[in-house]
Amino acid sequence: VWGETAKGFFEEKGIASDRLHITGAPHFDGLSGHDPDVAAVRERLGVPDGDTIITLASQPFDDEVRRSILDAAVNHVAPLEGVTVILRPHPREDIELHREFADGSDEDIRLAAETDIHDLLSASDLLLAVNSTVIFEASLLGTPVLVLSFTDERDHPLYSPENGYPCVTDPDQLGELVTDAL
Repeated sequence: VWGETAKGFFEEKGIASDRLHITGAPHFDGLSGHDPDVAAVRERLGVPDGDTIITLASQPFDDEVRRSILDAAVNHVAPLEGVTVILRPHPREDIELHREFADGSDEDIRLAAETDIHDLLSASDLLLAVNSTVIFEASLLGTPVLVLSFTDERDHPLYSPENGYPCVTDPDQLGELVTDAL
Protein backbone atom coordinates (compact mmCIF):
# COMPACT_ATOMS: atom_id res chain seq x y z
CA VAL A 1 0.00 0.00 0.00
CA TRP A 2 1.00 3.65 -0.37
CA GLY A 3 1.63 4.48 3.28
CA GLU A 4 0.37 4.40 6.87
CA THR A 5 -2.93 6.11 6.03
CA ALA A 6 -3.73 3.60 3.28
CA LYS A 7 -2.62 0.74 5.51
CA GLY A 8 -4.99 1.91 8.26
CA PHE A 9 -7.81 2.28 5.75
CA PHE A 10 -7.42 -1.35 4.59
CA GLU A 11 -7.04 -2.63 8.15
CA GLU A 12 -10.36 -0.94 8.99
CA LYS A 13 -11.86 -2.85 6.06
CA GLY A 14 -10.73 -6.14 7.62
CA ILE A 15 -7.46 -6.87 5.81
CA ALA A 16 -4.99 -8.49 8.21
CA SER A 17 -2.09 -6.20 9.08
CA ASP A 18 0.49 -8.90 8.28
CA ARG A 19 -0.82 -8.96 4.68
CA LEU A 20 -0.23 -5.24 4.18
CA HIS A 21 3.20 -3.88 3.28
CA ILE A 22 4.05 -0.24 2.69
CA THR A 23 5.83 0.00 -0.64
CA GLY A 24 4.83 3.42 -1.90
CA ALA A 25 3.25 3.82 -5.31
CA PRO A 26 5.69 3.40 -8.21
CA HIS A 27 3.05 4.74 -10.60
CA PHE A 28 3.61 8.18 -9.09
CA ASP A 29 7.42 8.17 -9.13
CA GLY A 30 7.49 9.60 -12.65
CA LEU A 31 5.56 12.67 -11.54
CA SER A 32 8.52 13.92 -9.51
CA GLY A 33 10.30 14.92 -12.72
CA HIS A 34 7.24 15.91 -14.74
CA ASP A 35 8.01 19.32 -16.24
CA PRO A 36 5.86 20.10 -19.30
CA ASP A 37 5.99 23.32 -21.27
CA VAL A 38 3.13 25.04 -19.44
CA ALA A 39 3.03 27.92 -21.94
CA ALA A 40 2.54 25.40 -24.77
CA VAL A 41 -0.26 23.65 -22.85
CA ARG A 42 -2.02 26.99 -22.29
CA GLU A 43 -1.60 27.89 -25.96
CA ARG A 44 -2.99 24.52 -27.16
CA LEU A 45 -6.03 25.05 -24.95
CA GLY A 46 -6.49 28.63 -26.11
CA VAL A 47 -6.30 30.08 -22.60
CA PRO A 48 -5.99 33.88 -22.69
CA ASP A 49 -2.74 35.33 -21.34
CA GLY A 50 -3.06 36.11 -17.66
CA ASP A 51 -6.14 33.94 -17.09
CA THR A 52 -6.25 31.56 -14.15
CA ILE A 53 -6.89 27.93 -15.12
CA ILE A 54 -9.40 26.04 -13.00
CA THR A 55 -9.66 22.39 -14.07
CA LEU A 56 -12.64 20.21 -13.29
CA ALA A 57 -11.60 16.54 -13.52
CA SER A 58 -14.64 14.31 -13.54
CA GLN A 59 -15.26 10.60 -13.21
CA PRO A 60 -17.64 8.18 -14.96
CA PHE A 61 -20.26 8.61 -12.24
CA ASP A 62 -23.96 8.60 -13.03
CA ASP A 63 -25.29 11.55 -15.00
CA GLU A 64 -26.87 13.19 -11.95
CA VAL A 65 -23.51 13.45 -10.16
CA ARG A 66 -21.70 14.54 -13.32
CA ARG A 67 -24.40 17.12 -14.06
CA SER A 68 -24.15 18.58 -10.53
CA ILE A 69 -20.38 19.13 -10.69
CA LEU A 70 -20.47 20.46 -14.26
CA ASP A 71 -23.30 22.83 -13.28
CA ALA A 72 -21.31 24.08 -10.28
CA ALA A 73 -18.19 24.73 -12.37
CA VAL A 74 -20.08 26.44 -15.19
CA ASN A 75 -22.36 28.56 -13.00
CA HIS A 76 -20.17 29.37 -9.99
CA VAL A 77 -16.57 29.27 -11.26
CA ALA A 78 -16.59 30.16 -14.95
CA PRO A 79 -18.20 33.60 -14.35
CA LEU A 80 -15.27 34.65 -12.14
CA GLU A 81 -13.18 37.40 -13.70
CA GLY A 82 -9.97 36.23 -15.37
CA VAL A 83 -10.78 32.53 -15.08
CA THR A 84 -10.81 29.86 -17.77
CA VAL A 85 -12.49 26.61 -16.75
CA ILE A 86 -11.11 23.43 -18.28
CA LEU A 87 -13.42 20.41 -18.29
CA ARG A 88 -11.33 17.23 -18.25
CA PRO A 89 -13.45 14.07 -18.46
CA HIS A 90 -12.12 10.71 -17.33
CA PRO A 91 -10.91 8.57 -20.28
CA ARG A 92 -13.80 6.10 -19.72
CA GLU A 93 -16.37 8.87 -19.61
CA ASP A 94 -18.76 9.86 -22.39
CA ILE A 95 -17.91 13.51 -23.12
CA GLU A 96 -21.27 14.56 -24.56
CA LEU A 97 -22.50 15.93 -21.23
CA HIS A 98 -19.30 17.99 -20.91
CA ARG A 99 -19.73 19.25 -24.46
CA GLU A 100 -23.34 20.23 -23.67
CA PHE A 101 -22.22 22.34 -20.69
CA ALA A 102 -19.25 23.91 -22.52
CA ASP A 103 -21.25 24.75 -25.64
CA GLY A 104 -24.24 26.01 -23.68
CA SER A 105 -22.30 28.59 -21.71
CA ASP A 106 -21.28 32.14 -22.58
CA GLU A 107 -18.32 31.81 -20.22
CA ASP A 108 -14.69 30.91 -20.99
CA ILE A 109 -14.83 27.11 -20.86
CA ARG A 110 -12.66 24.58 -22.68
CA LEU A 111 -13.18 20.85 -23.13
CA ALA A 112 -9.83 19.04 -22.87
CA ALA A 113 -10.70 15.37 -23.29
CA GLU A 114 -7.46 14.55 -25.14
CA THR A 115 -5.02 16.68 -23.14
CA ASP A 116 -2.53 14.70 -21.05
CA ILE A 117 -3.86 14.88 -17.49
CA HIS A 118 -0.46 15.49 -15.92
CA ASP A 119 0.38 18.29 -18.36
CA LEU A 120 -3.01 19.82 -17.64
CA LEU A 121 -2.55 19.56 -13.88
CA SER A 122 0.86 21.22 -14.18
CA ALA A 123 -0.70 24.11 -16.13
CA SER A 124 -3.68 24.44 -13.77
CA ASP A 125 -3.88 26.92 -10.92
CA LEU A 126 -6.52 24.84 -9.12
CA LEU A 127 -8.14 21.42 -9.50
CA LEU A 128 -11.77 20.62 -8.69
CA ALA A 129 -12.58 16.91 -8.37
CA VAL A 130 -14.65 14.24 -6.63
CA ASN A 131 -12.77 11.28 -5.02
CA SER A 132 -10.24 10.55 -7.71
CA THR A 133 -6.58 9.60 -7.84
CA VAL A 134 -6.10 12.77 -9.88
CA ILE A 135 -6.49 14.65 -6.56
CA PHE A 136 -3.35 12.98 -5.24
CA GLU A 137 -1.55 13.45 -8.57
CA ALA A 138 -2.35 17.19 -8.48
CA SER A 139 -0.88 17.39 -4.99
CA LEU A 140 2.31 15.68 -6.16
CA LEU A 141 2.57 18.23 -8.98
CA GLY A 142 2.00 21.16 -6.63
CA THR A 143 -1.47 22.07 -7.88
CA PRO A 144 -3.94 23.11 -5.17
CA VAL A 145 -7.17 21.11 -4.91
CA LEU A 146 -10.76 21.61 -3.80
CA VAL A 147 -12.66 18.36 -3.30
CA LEU A 148 -16.30 18.56 -4.39
CA SER A 149 -18.26 16.90 -1.58
CA PHE A 150 -21.78 18.05 -2.45
CA THR A 151 -22.81 15.10 -4.62
CA ASP A 152 -24.36 11.76 -3.75
CA GLU A 153 -20.97 10.10 -4.30
CA ARG A 154 -19.38 8.78 -1.14
CA ASP A 155 -16.43 10.93 -0.02
CA HIS A 156 -13.10 9.11 -0.02
CA PRO A 157 -11.47 9.18 3.44
CA LEU A 158 -8.02 9.96 1.97
CA TYR A 159 -9.30 13.16 0.35
CA SER A 160 -10.55 14.90 3.46
CA PRO A 161 -9.77 18.08 5.38
CA GLU A 162 -7.98 15.94 7.99
CA ASN A 163 -5.51 14.98 5.25
CA GLY A 164 -5.11 18.53 3.95
CA TYR A 165 -7.79 18.54 1.25
CA PRO A 166 -10.38 21.32 1.58
CA CYS A 167 -13.88 20.11 0.74
CA VAL A 168 -16.75 22.05 -0.80
CA THR A 169 -20.06 20.90 0.67
CA ASP A 170 -22.34 23.51 -0.93
CA PRO A 171 -22.12 24.23 -4.67
CA ASP A 172 -23.40 27.77 -4.09
CA GLN A 173 -20.20 28.51 -2.13
CA LEU A 174 -17.87 27.14 -4.83
CA GLY A 175 -17.07 30.51 -6.46
CA GLU A 176 -16.17 32.07 -3.13
CA LEU A 177 -14.04 29.08 -2.08
CA VAL A 178 -12.24 29.07 -5.44
CA THR A 179 -11.47 32.77 -5.03
CA ASP A 180 -10.16 32.11 -1.49
CA ALA A 181 -8.01 29.18 -2.71
CA LEU A 182 -6.30 31.35 -5.31
